[in-house]
Amino acid sequence: MNPQEIKNKIDSISYYQNRYIKSNALNLCDEIIKSKLLTKYGKNVVGKIKTEIEKIEDPWFWNDQPNFTGLCYIQKKINEIYNILE
Repeated sequence: MNPQEIKNKIDSISYYQNRYIKSNALNLCDEIIKSKLLTKYGKNVVGKIKTEIEKIEDPWFWNDQPNFTGLCYIQKKINEIYNILE
């Protein structure tokens, strides 16, 4: 994967009302860690971001009401990944 493909994936999962934002963010972190795109330090940073995302409870409740604090936090972490690639 090249940086532009990762940025496109970030753009595709970063839309309002994305019910699978947490799982998509975790999958993206796994893909970045497995790729040869970043240095060891960059992969460690992405790994730390992944563990922070894993600690968050799923932001979508059973009644289709999102936890906006969780959504914003996950979006913030996705933006950090985006900034690493720039």
